Amino acid sequence: MNMRHLALLLIVAALAGCAVQAPAPVAPPQLPIRVEHREIDELLAYLLHVKGLGNALLTDEIGKLREEAARNATDFTRLKLALALTAGSQTEETEPMTLLEPLLQEAYTGNGELRALAALLYGAAGERRRAREQLQSTQLRVRELQKNHEAALSRAEQQRKQIEELEKRLNAFLTIEKSLLKRGNTPH
Repeated sequence: MNMRHLALLLIVAALAGCAVQAPAPVAPPQLPIRVEHREIDELLAYLLHVKGLGNALLTDEIGKLREEAARNATDFTRLKLALALTAGSQTEETEPMTLLEPLLQEAYTGNGELRALAALLYGAAGERRRAREQLQSTQLRVRELQKNHEAALSRAEQQRKQIEELEKRLNAFLTIEKSLLKRGNTPH
């Protein structure tokens, strides 16, 4: 019986060893190819392109993009035009912000990455607007301070002239007084 038990134990152990096999490696799930990255990459490359354009070429490019946006107002064309508009140094912020607002609406169901880029551009345009308004306000205060300073200098100059005039009159009166005193002290 010992042999039977031993053989039985060996068979059970062999079967148990087979049951504890390592699971086969599981292939990672296939991620869908995202076309949106291409649009973002294209927009960022476009931004670098328009940043290098001179004012005349940039103005031409903006004109072309406005025509394209009028014909086909997609999120992509809106963002492309907003990028071109913000690339200029003297750009007004209202137009790009207006272009971007539809992409920032709560009901927007388009590309999330385009929406994120639109939010970034919108925020930057808002900051630029606030900085421009603050600069204008500061320039206005500086002009007012300069006017006040010039007015104070003018008043100070007028007061200096008045003091000089009064000193001349006082000296003249003192001269007259001395003259009168000399006459009064002289015998007749």
